[in-house]
Amino acid sequence: MKKIAKPSKKVLGLGGILLILLLPAAVYFLNLKEAVTVDEVRLAPVEEVIKERGILRSRSRMDLFSPAGGEIQSLMVEIGDEVARGDILVTMDDTQARLRLDSLVYEVRALETTLEISDAKGDEEAVRMAREDYLKAGQDYENARILYESGALSKGEYDAAGLLFSVAGMQLDMARDQSSARHLTLKSLESQVEILMDELSDYQVRAPFDGIVSEIHVSDGQRILGGTPLLQLYEESFFIEVDLLEEELVQLSMATPVRIRRGEERLETMIEKIHPTIKPVVSDLGVTQLKGLVEVEAVGGFDTPGREVDVVFVLKASEEALTVDKQALVKYNGGDYVYRLLAGRAALTPVTLGIEGGDRYEILGGLEAGDRVILNPSEGIDEGTRVAIKD
Repeated sequence: MKKIAKPSKKVLGLGGILLILLLPAAVYFLNLKEAVTVDEVRLAPVEEVIKERGILRSRSRMDLFSPAGGEIQSLMVEIGDEVARGDILVTMDDTQARLRLDSLVYEVRALETTLEISDAKGDEEAVRMAREDYLKAGQDYENARILYESGALSKGEYDAAGLLFSVAGMQLDMARDQSSARHLTLKSLESQVEILMDELSDYQVRAPFDGIVSEIHVSDGQRILGGTPLLQLYEESFFIEVDLLEEELVQLSMATPVRIRRGEERLETMIEKIHPTIKPVVSDLGVTQLKGLVEVEAVGGFDTPGREVDVVFVLKASEEALTVDKQALVKYNGGDYVYRLLAGRAALTPVTLGIEGGDRYEILGGLEAGDRVILNPSEGIDEGTRVAIKD
């Protein structure tokens, strides 16, 4: 039987020393804890929102154009002036138009005088006499036809009678037309006078509604063409235009609560209109996006068209929900989890989420008020990991 050799005293001594050296390290690693930051599950208001910046628009904004060419005689307003409907804003030099009007009036009066003289000489008598000549020529032509057919009249004499009949007809038409043409010319001139008098009113540009002058494009003494932009007015009634992505727009309804911000003040308002069309819009980065427009009532005394306004659409809200910090959430096997702090260790806990707020989620199941959860868990955190809360 082979005897087993006993360890020498030297080997035993070295083993003891090694054990003494490793024991503190083993104790250290056994007590090692992962340092973590925690947050408490608590009741808090939470809401899911869409935040966007809108543009303040006037409900009625109009560019006014020059109805005729000419020289700006007087600019009656300045930018920022309040005007009432019918106020004169711009006057233009109407000298040439008035000269044309005077000329037409002279023609009307001259033709009226001519017609009075013609009536005195008896235009109707001239027509009557031309009609008698026409009837007589017609009878002569008929007699000539009978004689021609009986052989008592030559072909030349018959054609001459026909020519006289045609000439008498033309003279009758001329007598009739001469009288009616004068009257038609008079009516035409009178119509031109009325049109020119209406055009003279265009040389005074008036405010079409109560509003404020926002832009002026001309100056006194400037010569312009018809159709030149003169100025712009806007009405002191506003709405906020918000441009939203299609996926955001479809989540809204007319009943969706809305907030806007004026300085530090948050104001409750409402949706006035959701435009039914979606249009492609190219972003500043060159990306094409589908967007639609929403009009929101402007409350709170906004009065500067074009200014940006912070708008918040509240999709879902709860005044007192059980909530957890978003930084505590982790994805595991396709589900939502948190690491709950339980007896100094990390406990992987499935949760059911509700409303997504700004920095907190509503918890519908899996946690209770007062539970503590680990924020931003590192890769070193796993089920059962010992943890220590950071100071």
